[in-house]
Amino acid sequence: MTDKKKELDHIDDMLIDDILETSDEEIRQEVQEETGDADAEAARLRALVGDAVHSHKKAKFEAAKKARLERKQFSQREMKVIPFDRKRQILSSLSSNDDVNGKITMAARNETELSENDVNVYWKYLIKQGVIDDEGNVL
Repeated sequence: MTDKKKELDHIDDMLIDDILETSDEEIRQEVQEETGDADAEAARLRALVGDAVHSHKKAKFEAAKKARLERKQFSQREMKVIPFDRKRQILSSLSSNDDVNGKITMAARNETELSENDVNVYWKYLIKQGVIDDEGNVL
């Protein structure tokens, strides 16, 4: 480390220590001297922080709303009609498919125990995750 860098680091440390050691009243007095109205400046800063927090929450809300709409559109999309036994056969074959093996985990259940609803849930999930297309072909 160069001497200049060490000196700058030392100055940084001194400034930070000075700020941390300054009382609220001393800061208020400095703001009063600079702006003429410490209360108005504090209100302005509170509003600024409040607006930033509100904007952040609004952006998160909009992203969640968009994701929900995408999920809703996916679930309402028309799926190709594939017989239940064929879907179950395709799902069963995925565990031995080298392209898929290790990328997904199927529930450890006997395939004969899967209800038609279970198979349809797995089917939609695998399509949504991009593992298979809606005809059952591995992507």
